[in-house]
Amino acid sequence: MSKDQLKIVYISPAWPLQKHANGIVTYIDSINHAMHGKADVSVIALSANSIATSDNIYLASDRKKGLFERIIAKVLRGGRESITAKLNYRFSRFVMGKNINFVLTKIAESPDIIEVEESFGLPKSLI
Repeated sequence: MSKDQLKIVYISPAWPLQKHANGIVTYIDSINHAMHGKADVSVIALSANSIATSDNIYLASDRKKGLFERIIAKVLRGGRESITAKLNYRFSRFVMGKNINFVLTKIAESPDIIEVEESFGLPKSLI
């Protein structure tokens, strides 16, 4: 990568396109190919069923959950759905934010741009 190239990280719900065809994965796959040689592009795949098909694909599911996260997840699974649904959603966003931050620390240089689809509710968990 030359020094004047942008370092861009895309957050994808899954990877690769051939296994997880949806609009966001299709967009990121197209951008990944189009930016080749023009920018240093990395993709963080969120789904545990994702596959790292090249060196610039990182799997958020590689992070091991800590004891606190495992306990909270177990408590939320065992509670009444009406009470725990909102907490479970918020907790899942918290865990996904930790997974993304874990991968971002593995990427050598700080990115210039991080692009994530807002519908996941993830930008708030990355702040």
